[in-house]
Amino acid sequence: PLGVGGMATVFKAFDQRLQVWRAVKVLAPQYSNRPSLRDRFEAEARTMASLEHRHIVRVYDVGRAGGSPYIVMELVDGGTLVDWVKQHGPMPPRLAVDAMIQTCEGVSAAHARRIVHRDIKPHNVLITAEGRCRVTDFGIARVEDDNEHLTRTGAVFGTWAYMAPEQRADAKKVDARADVYSL
Repeated sequence: PLGVGGMATVFKAFDQRLQVWRAVKVLAPQYSNRPSLRDRFEAEARTMASLEHRHIVRVYDVGRAGGSPYIVMELVDGGTLVDWVKQHGPMPPRLAVDAMIQTCEGVSAAHARRIVHRDIKPHNVLITAEGRCRVTDFGIARVEDDNEHLTRTGAVFGTWAYMAPEQRADAKKVDARADVYSL
């Protein structure tokens, strides 16, 4: 396991066919039988797969094994921004600015595709071994003008400490400005 979240676990896995390491996000068993959560999980895979950008984690595959949905993603082995700070202490200003620029570029690419992440935070920015930042976890993203309507009006999604005030009131109605606030 690389990490455990509220609804899924991410594992480091070896793709035997392609002979490369990957990250595999698996929906927790207690959520796999709930169609709305399964649909949201698969929507995350579609959303991330539609975003090909050097500062967004790539998705390679999605499927189900034994009833559990999974997403196969690029393995970003440097941990999160939070992990980096825990290991090294506060980032020097120049490095912090560079990390923010890269994160902003990834978020901007999502916005260009009319995708609002809605959970931008240091925990959702991974760092490659070369020091490049990649935005991940589009699990509660909103695709503007989509027909899936996976968010109920009045529902609150995101992480409170990074959330724009309007997102705290109703996550369905937010636009790209909510991500800018989080950044």
